[in-house]
Amino acid sequence: MSLKVVLRNATDSKPLGNVYVQYAWDGQSKRFAVGARGLKVHKDGFEAGELVKCIGAEWKEHNATVKAGNAEIAVTVGALSKIVKRFVEDNGVAPSGEVLEELYLSNTGKLSGEARAEEKTFWKHLEAYQIELLAKVERKEARANTVRSLNPLFTLLREYEVAHGVRLTWSSFDYKMLDSLNEFIVGQGKRNSSIRTRFAKLKAVLNHFVKIGVCKHVAFREYRMKREQLSAPKGQRIIALSDAEFDEWMSLDLGGKKRLEYARDLFTLSCATGLRYSDVKRVGWQNVEAGCIEITTVKTREQLHIPLNAISRAILDKYPSGMKHIDNNDYNEDLRVIAGRCKSLQKQVAQITYSGQKEIEVIAPKAEFITSHVARKTFVTRCLLKGIPEFKIRKWTGHKDLSSFEKYIDTIVGQAEFMEKFN
Repeated sequence: MSLKVVLRNATDSKPLGNVYVQYAWDGQSKRFAVGARGLKVHKDGFEAGELVKCIGAEWKEHNATVKAGNAEIAVTVGALSKIVKRFVEDNGVAPSGEVLEELYLSNTGKLSGEARAEEKTFWKHLEAYQIELLAKVERKEARANTVRSLNPLFTLLREYEVAHGVRLTWSSFDYKMLDSLNEFIVGQGKRNSSIRTRFAKLKAVLNHFVKIGVCKHVAFREYRMKREQLSAPKGQRIIALSDAEFDEWMSLDLGGKKRLEYARDLFTLSCATGLRYSDVKRVGWQNVEAGCIEITTVKTREQLHIPLNAISRAILDKYPSGMKHIDNNDYNEDLRVIAGRCKSLQKQVAQITYSGQKEIEVIAPKAEFITSHVARKTFVTRCLLKGIPEFKIRKWTGHKDLSSFEKYIDTIVGQAEFMEKFN
């Protein structure tokens, strides 16, 4: 008894063949088509049971389908393997090809005509959506991170299909399935903050297809992660730079490395204005009016008016054409490199996160927790320490309520100095 991925009907004159999963038992065999409509591939782009990339411009279309094609193969093999294993456990013998076909169809082929059409188009629509976004990125109509965030989401959904032996359709995403997906991600050891990000992205994608009339099912909108799935304990320390740490950050010798210098300047400008990464990278003198930075935020579409100070003015003077875009992943990597060179950021800090209800404690130098968002927290924390009223800071940062504002305050920074006033 075995399962093997094979390519059939491909010849030198007609190199396109069909990919099958071949089930062998008791000297006999039966083939199962891969994918909802079958999978065709050039014989030179198939090797050892999987699609492979080839060199040359003529292979561009083929190479673009390799990842999705191999995922389809994995789904089919996974579904068949699961059925065979269950049958052997229940009956003590392997199923015949005919029995396996019947069980396979009952698991994956029992959809109505409308649902089957939905199954055929689900991944096609997702792939087309990704291609559409890539084109928008090239035209500078969308952010690269928007497209990049789709890859881990699509990989997750493919892995879920394989693990559960199912094929996802638009109607799959009801409360029960999403709860199952949540448990699946927790089982992978992902942290709750990452799980929330995945679900937010998934809902955004599904809402897009509801909006354009492709997806008719909206049950996914009701799903909420369990309350006990905390991202962090209440009262956990917020990471921000103290005055001494900020001074060292500003004066650190970076050896003339332009990339690191720009990352530091962008972070510093954010520390001096409270702007998010998505906004600070768009700032220039063109945004300054009457001594204030005037900008409409990407996240909330709110217009902010932030007075210039000596630090923000110096950064803008250094870049007269305005700040430039930098990939967020590269940016955070550069920030950690810089932070790693700051002696004041080598003190050990403990941070607690959760995966499901499991507590995970991470103890590492403060430098390892420095990300682009720490700049915004640094701005809020340092403003409060300088005696600037909370309501005025919130006006600059755009925080509507105190509870969300408090998540940006490092209550450890400066506390010793305040206690000195008690003496």
